[in-house]
Amino acid sequence: MARTRAINPDKFIMIRDAAIELFYKNGIENTSISSIAKAAGVAKGTIYLYFKDREALINDVTRFCFEKHLAYSMRELDKYSTSCGKLKQRIKNILVWSQENKKESAVIRYYYVPVNIYGTKNVFFDKSYDINKSIIQEGITNGEFKSLPIDFVCKIFFSSVEGISSYTRENPDVLKEDILIDKMLDAVIDSIRK
Repeated sequence: MARTRAINPDKFIMIRDAAIELFYKNGIENTSISSIAKAAGVAKGTIYLYFKDREALINDVTRFCFEKHLAYSMRELDKYSTSCGKLKQRIKNILVWSQENKKESAVIRYYYVPVNIYGTKNVFFDKSYDINKSIIQEGITNGEFKSLPIDFVCKIFFSSVEGISSYTRENPDVLKEDILIDKMLDAVIDSIRK
């Protein structure tokens, strides 16, 4: 976590945004504190007023990107009364956000390991997984989804989401075709639908 944002909020944002840009262009492992300072127009030592070390900066930037991602993923879910509708909207939100926020999405993907597939624990992604798991459990309970062990249904669902995410990154124009994207989202949901 950042040490303090009160020193100069504008500088904090400049440092964070420079880090996102460089992480996107060069990869996190190839981005130094010096290069971030230069891109932000601050002295290298200034960064340490805001972040304890490089790892703290990386964690804060990743958290920032993930929180933006998570907030966008929840847009308009309340319009749907069904679990199917909520999951479709959430996936679509994530796909659109990832396309519109390529830099932030790249930062997230750098650290992303599907928690449900590899059995890893990641505090950022656990939040998103838990939201989907809750919606899926609701769908099992109300008879929309297959009555199978929840963790199994989640694995099926998330594997399908990985597939559509990968496909839309490689073929971003698909997101402009409402009928096609809707059919693709239905295919993902059909994998768990009763």
